[in-house]
Amino acid sequence: MKLNKIMLVSLILLTILSIGAASAQDSDNILSADDSAGSIKEIYVSDTGEDTGSGSQASPYATLNKSISEVNSSDNAVIHVGPGTYSGESNTNLQINLAHRNYNGSLTFIGDSNGGTIFDGDDSAPIFKSISADSIVTFINITFTHGRTDMGSAIRSSGDLTIDNCVFEENYVTNLGAIYSENGNLTIKNSKFYKNSGYQYVDLYFSHAGLVTLINNIFESGTATSSWADTPAVYVGTGKSVIRGNTFKNLTSSRSAAALAVRYNNGDNIANITDNTFINCTYTGSNGGIVFFQNSYLKGNKFIDCTSTTALLYSVTDFNAKVAFEDVEIDGTQFVLKANVTDDGDNTVQNAKVIFTIDGKSVGSATSNANGVASLTVNKLLENGEYTISGTQAYSDVNPFEVTVVDGKATVNFDHSPAEVWVSTEGNDTTGDGSEANPFLTLKKALDYGTATSVDLTVHIKDGLYNGSENRDLSYSNVGKITILGESYGNVIIDAEHAKSGTGWWASGSNIFTF
Repeated sequence: MKLNKIMLVSLILLTILSIGAASAQDSDNILSADDSAGSIKEIYVSDTGEDTGSGSQASPYATLNKSISEVNSSDNAVIHVGPGTYSGESNTNLQINLAHRNYNGSLTFIGDSNGGTIFDGDDSAPIFKSISADSIVTFINITFTHGRTDMGSAIRSSGDLTIDNCVFEENYVTNLGAIYSENGNLTIKNSKFYKNSGYQYVDLYFSHAGLVTLINNIFESGTATSSWADTPAVYVGTGKSVIRGNTFKNLTSSRSAAALAVRYNNGDNIANITDNTFINCTYTGSNGGIVFFQNSYLKGNKFIDCTSTTALLYSVTDFNAKVAFEDVEIDGTQFVLKANVTDDGDNTVQNAKVIFTIDGKSVGSATSNANGVASLTVNKLLENGEYTISGTQAYSDVNPFEVTVVDGKATVNFDHSPAEVWVSTEGNDTTGDGSEANPFLTLKKALDYGTATSVDLTVHIKDGLYNGSENRDLSYSNVGKITILGESYGNVIIDAEHAKSGTGWWASGSNIFTF
C-alpha cells in the first residue's frame, strides 16, 4: 500500500514537470515567431483606404506615395496593395531613395494574386520615376500600364530590382524602355510585356556592368517607330545575363534585332541565351537578325514562323558555334572553301568569323553570310591527294566557348606536270615556241606562256643582256612553282635601266619581277 502511494505521487510529479516543459517549449516557439514576424514591416494600401489611416490591414492607406513614405532604410518592408487602379499625383512620378545596402533593408510590393492591382500612369507620367542605387526593391503581382516618359515609362531603376508575375502593358517611352535599368542587378521572371510602344527601345533597356536575369517572360507586340531602334523588345548591353525560357512574339525591326539584342559584353561578361522561343518575329535589315548577340552561349532556342532578310541569328564576337566544313573537289591553284555556321539547333548565324585550316595549317578566315555560309577563296598549290578541311569559329585568339566542328574533305586532282621554257637574245616571241631549239626573245613572253600552261615552271635564260619594257615590271599572281635559271654565272644580265614606274611625284624605281 505504501509503495502504491509513492508511485502515485511520482506519476503526479512527472505529469506536472511534463506540462511545465511543454509550456516552456510553446512559449519559446511563440517568442521565436514573434521575433520573426517583428523583422518584417507590413503596410497595406487599398483603393478604399485613407492616407490618414494607420496603414494596417484594418486601416489601409490610399496611395502608394504615402506607403513609401512610411518605410525606413533599415526596414524589411512589405507593402500589400489591394485590387484596384492606382493613378494620379500620389501614385505616379514615385521615387524610392532608401539606403538598403547600408542598413540591410528591402522593400517589396505585393499586389492582388488574381491580377487586379493596377498602377496607371494615365498616359502622362512615369509610374516609378526613380529607384536609387542603394535601394533593393521587388514587385509581385502588379500591372503597370499607360506610363509615359523619355526613359523608364513604368520603372527607372539604379538599384537592385526584382519583378515577379507582373504585367507591363501599353506603356509609351520616347527613348529607353518601359523598364530602364541604369545600375544594379535586375531580375524579371514570370512576367508579360504587351503592346508597349515608343520611339526606340520599348520593353526593356539594360546597359551597365550588373547582372540581368530574364526567366519565363513573354515579350509581345512591342513597336518602335524609329529606324534607329536596335530592337522593340529587349536590349541588354555590357553586363552578364541569363535569358532563359522566354517567349518573344510578334516583333519587327530593321536595325539590330527584331526581338533580342545583347551587345558590348566581353570577357567574363557572358550572355546565356537558352530555351527561348521566338514566334512570328520579322527582321528586315542587313546587319542584324531576330537575335543580335555578342560573347554568348546559345542553346535550345526555337524559331517559329520567323522571317529575316539575313540569318535568324547575327553574331558579333565569339559563341558556342556549330561549324560544318563542306567537302570540296580542287582542280587548280585557286579554290573556294565553305563552312556552314549554326547554333546547336541548326539555326543559321550571320557574321560569324570562321578560321579555315587545311591539314591543321591556317589558310585564312571569312565571315558567314545571310545563309550562314562562310566562303574563303584560297590561292594555294596543293599536291594531288586528300586533305582535311577544318578550323573553328573565333574572333579573338581563343574562343572561350566550346565549338562543335564537323570536318570536311578536300580532294585535289589536276595536272601537276612540269614545264620548261627557254629565253635567248636570239629568240623570237612570234615564231618561237619556247623550246631550247626555238626560244622566246623576252622574259615576259616566257613567263606569260609558262604560267598559263603549268603550275611547275622552269625558265632557262641563255647568256646575254636582257633589257627594255618586256624584261622588267613583270608581275604574276598565279600560284605555282617558278624556277628561273641563268645559263652561266655572271653572264646573264637583266637590266631595268633605272626605269621609273608611274609619273609625277609618286614615280618610283621599276622592279624586274613581282610574284
